[in-house]
Amino acid sequence: MAFIDERELCKDSYRFVDISTRLSSNPDPQRRGGVLTFARGILDLYDIKSWDVGTVSDPKKLKRYRLFSREKIYRLQADWLRDPTIISSWWTREEEIKRYGGAVLLPYEKGHTIFSFSGLDEHVDEAVSLMVGREYADDDSVR
Repeated sequence: MAFIDERELCKDSYRFVDISTRLSSNPDPQRRGGVLTFARGILDLYDIKSWDVGTVSDPKKLKRYRLFSREKIYRLQADWLRDPTIISSWWTREEEIKRYGGAVLLPYEKGHTIFSFSGLDEHVDEAVSLMVGREYADDDSVR
């Protein structure tokens, strides 16, 4: 299995979070961080890792963001197994039961990677996941 440079991934993630939180379209500029989760998969997930990115001042919120970020990964994996056209957790979001957007699946020849972010507005979470995923999509280190 290839190695992923966690420091570079975190650095890029922080850069994307910083850019996203400074945009005029950001509905809540006070939110400045969250949790990024990465997983590889084929029929099952492996190599699941999470990192705190940016600043989250409330430890209870940080704990909740960690749970949400992983939930999005597992939900997207399960949804993709049922229907391979589903590549975003946004497609199966259900706000009433706290299932949010924010994860993207990037397929490749021998499996896929999923990036998930939680901590900002869910539109911004999804954008951060997509930007980080795109940054690493052509990189053999995530395959």
